Amino acid sequence: MQAFALACCRGARLPAAAPVLVVAALLAGCASGPPPPEPVAPGDDAAVRRQVRALVAHELKAAGLASLAVTVVDQRGEVFAEAQGLADVATGRPATPDTLYRMGSVSKLFTDTAALALVQQRRLALDDPLPQALPGLRLAGPWPQPAPTLGQLMTHQAGLPRDVLGGMWVDPAAGAVPDFRQLPQQLSQAVLALPPGTAWSYSNVGLTLLGLVVERAVGEPFEAHLQRTLLSPLGMADASFSAAPPDHPRMAAGHLKGQPRAEPALRDVPAGGLNASVREVGRFVTMQLAGGRAADGTRLLDADLVAAMQQPQPPLPLDLDWRSGLGWLIDAPGDADGRDSVRGAGPVLEHGGATFHFRSQVLVLPAQGLGVVVASNDARAQAAVRRVAAQALALQLQARRGTVQPPVRAGVELQDRPFTADERAACAGDWLTPFGLARLHTDDDKPWADLFGQRLAMLPGAEGRFGLRLQVLGLLPVDLPQLQGLGFACRAVAGRQLLIAWRDGRPLRLGERLPPPEPLPPELVALQGRYAVETLPGETPTLTDVRMEVVGGRLAVRARLPEAFGGQLSGPLPVGVLSATEGRLLGPFADGGDRLQVLRGDDGSPVILASGWRLRRTGGL
Repeated sequence: MQAFALACCRGARLPAAAPVLVVAALLAGCASGPPPPEPVAPGDDAAVRRQVRALVAHELKAAGLASLAVTVVDQRGEVFAEAQGLADVATGRPATPDTLYRMGSVSKLFTDTAALALVQQRRLALDDPLPQALPGLRLAGPWPQPAPTLGQLMTHQAGLPRDVLGGMWVDPAAGAVPDFRQLPQQLSQAVLALPPGTAWSYSNVGLTLLGLVVERAVGEPFEAHLQRTLLSPLGMADASFSAAPPDHPRMAAGHLKGQPRAEPALRDVPAGGLNASVREVGRFVTMQLAGGRAADGTRLLDADLVAAMQQPQPPLPLDLDWRSGLGWLIDAPGDADGRDSVRGAGPVLEHGGATFHFRSQVLVLPAQGLGVVVASNDARAQAAVRRVAAQALALQLQARRGTVQPPVRAGVELQDRPFTADERAACAGDWLTPFGLARLHTDDDKPWADLFGQRLAMLPGAEGRFGLRLQVLGLLPVDLPQLQGLGFACRAVAGRQLLIAWRDGRPLRLGERLPPPEPLPPELVALQGRYAVETLPGETPTLTDVRMEVVGGRLAVRARLPEAFGGQLSGPLPVGVLSATEGRLLGPFADGGDRLQVLRGDDGSPVILASGWRLRRTGGL
């Protein structure tokens, strides 16, 4: 379901980079971070490696991770590689830079590259409509005109659902390994989450379908085609695409907080099924820095197509300052405090990855000819892989160019003034966010926000923005580092009322204002209760403890994430009511989202169809 974004990109923070997720860490605890980096003299690569080694050791100890591996590369090849910890805690096998990790959504960069190679050969075109490229693909509703294109799949602007969660993850020891070729059949009950070309909206479904397009165009299994045309020419001899982790002596085992965990198989192989070492993915990054040539000089992709991957595609008004290329995310924000970003060196290309028990991060500075790859076999490594990647790249940049990281620009300059009447009116009401409903109370003498279950004081600032501060006992505003770097505003953009977050001078879409709730029909109020997911044999569900409830006059859904993705219960995610038997789990806008259907079981109890699952009511709230 769209709002329950999990799967192959990021864990509890969720995809690699969705613009709406800039405040994911707002209310996290203020755990002590690593020591600040020391200055590096020009050319002192040894100092860079020494500091990176110390940072990796700190992150392993601080979070109790199984292992971390990192490599820094330039356009000529590897600069250095480092690995610490254990590839398998149960056997005591140490991690090395050649240890194989599940790379999650970093896989998408390879799938995009394979599709662009076919564009280069004129076997595909970026403006090919998806229904033409996959003529057997049907949705529950008609394809819009114009239909989504292959280029929009690569830029996540096709409007497809983020995931089809039913059958996405299966324990290969307990059930049939899922096959991504089954996805079109599962999508036959789905609808587009947004009209194509509306806004950036991350989709594992879209990249999996792109893999099917590649397979159909070449008449060869996707996995074999990627091995033959991309992995092998790059010298990625041990890398592979597969649903389940391969039986390979260098394959890492999955872990959670340093304890072994079985890694389930993933259906959506083109979106997240790459197994590779950081050293091997580094060779892909070097190819990108070298304009499409592998280390041996073989040209794998024309330089103009490599440039297209790395350049912002035509912007959409609702994306504000969010930018993506044909695969890469460009200048995506880091955490609010700015410690995990690289600034002052031109555009930053990035992609992250998360499966159940693996995390990865790639950052590239194309103007400087530098890149970094980090991976871990521990579900709690999300912040660590990003932090290590950013600091390693910033240190190497300082050694090569003498560039020191500039300070993060504050998102808001607070002012000692009251909110204006226009500011109050623009912000009043309920707002749709990926974390659930947010309510801004601007009628009070001191406006405040009910955000993610916390009461936050709204403090006026310059340029019509406001800051947020935690309110202790509902009275005293307290600064949190995660909030100090952010500013907020309520603005009209392209006919929509958006909640916008500013970080380091950039506006990013956080949510949309919802219209006032309408009276709910009694049959929908009667849907309240707890629901169980009816899973396939061996399926590992990505949601548990699903609840349907009425919150503030709105029908809403809550669900608990697996422990590997934080284990928390989501905020209430509103349902847009279309009829007594159909609705949408709203997101990322108030008129889009995944389809929900209400049926009745043999005993008359409600059954909800959503994202490839049947949800059966098991009791009251």
